[in-house]
Amino acid sequence: MRALPILSALLVCGSIAFSAPLHAQSGQPFDRDGWYTWQVEAIDDAPSWCCYAKAHGSATTVGCDLDGKTHSYGASSDFPYDMTTVRVFARSERGRLTRVRAVAADCPVTGGGNVNDLGDVAAAESVTWLMPVVEDRNSVSRDALAAIAVHKGDAAFAALEQTARTDAHFRNRKAAVFWLGQVRIGEGGELLRELMRKDDSIDMRKHAVFSYSQSAAPDRESALMAIVEDSGMASADRKNALFWVVQTDSSDSIDYIQQLLTVDD
Repeated sequence: MRALPILSALLVCGSIAFSAPLHAQSGQPFDRDGWYTWQVEAIDDAPSWCCYAKAHGSATTVGCDLDGKTHSYGASSDFPYDMTTVRVFARSERGRLTRVRAVAADCPVTGGGNVNDLGDVAAAESVTWLMPVVEDRNSVSRDALAAIAVHKGDAAFAALEQTARTDAHFRNRKAAVFWLGQVRIGEGGELLRELMRKDDSIDMRKHAVFSYSQSAAPDRESALMAIVEDSGMASADRKNALFWVVQTDSSDSIDYIQQLLTVDD
C-alpha cells in the first residue's frame, strides 16, 4: 500500500487527559459536549495516519492537536505508526458530532481537555455512530468517511458502497469513491470499474477513473486501457482514461502509449 501524501502540519503543546472508560451503549453515547475517543480494529495495511510537519523533504512528526483549527493529517513512510488499531476522536456538541479525526492508535495526540474514553468498540457499532455525520452532508462528512474507510469489516465497506452509489451529496460520493480506491481496492474494485463505465454522471465517471488510477489495483492499467479502446464509450471518457494511463507512468502504460504512437509505413 502506497503512503498517502502529507496534507499539512500541526503544532502541538500540552497533554491529553482521558476520563475513565465509559460503557459504550448501542446508539450514540455522546450525551455531553466535548471530545470522545474509541478504538476499533483497522483494515489490513491501513495508512499510518498522524499529523506531520515537513523539513528538507522529510516528515517530522509533531502529533495531532485536538484544539488546532485544522483537521488535516496524513500518512508518512518516515513514521510507520501501528495502524492495526485505529483511534477515532470525535467532538460532540448538543448530541451531534461536529469534528472527527481518525489516527493510528499510537499517534501522539494532545489537547481536547478531558476526553471521554469509550474504550474498544466493535467496528460495526462505530460505523453506526459515524454515518449520521456523513448524512449531515457538510465538511465533516468527508472526515467521517475517511475514518469509516479504515474500519475493518463488512459494515464499513457497505457504508462506503452505499455512499458511493446513492448519496445525494456529490462531494460525499467522491470522497467514498476516493477512499475505496486508496484503502479498500480489493473489495471496492468491482464497484469502481462499474462507476467508471456506467455512472450517469460524467463527473463521477471521471472521478472513478482517477481513483482507480491512483489505487494499487493489479489491473489498473489494463482497466483504463480497456476504456480507451472501447468505441462504445463517450469520447470524453476515453480521453480521460488515456490521460490517467499516461499518468500511471508504469512500464505497461509506457509500452501502450508507444504502441498508440506507432504509425505503420
